[in-house]
Amino acid sequence: GTVWLVVRDNRGGQSFDRYPFFVCDPSLPNPTVTSIAAPATPDGQVVVSGENLSAALDVVIGDVALGRGAYNSALSTFVGDAPVLPSGSYAVKVRGRNCNDGDTGLRYVVP
Repeated sequence: GTVWLVVRDNRGGQSFDRYPFFVCDPSLPNPTVTSIAAPATPDGQVVVSGENLSAALDVVIGDVALGRGAYNSALSTFVGDAPVLPSGSYAVKVRGRNCNDGDTGLRYVVP
């Protein structure tokens, strides 16, 4: 779902923002990640393979989730924009729609 926050002052000014939220479903299976492929081009997407990825909420590299991450039902993969991170090796975690976080044991390397 989405929660909208609207702030108005007494002179007619206003500002707003939206915040997504998710309600956990503990009956869903834990997603597992078996591989992660870096994008081939700078504007490409990270492709994550595994099992039960339709039950994945986010794939997190280091402490940053893939941007616009979503399950691709045609390819049975989870895809998203690579986060901008300094050079290094980062742990890959998966957040399930059942609110369980799992360490994949995989590393994502940024040259």
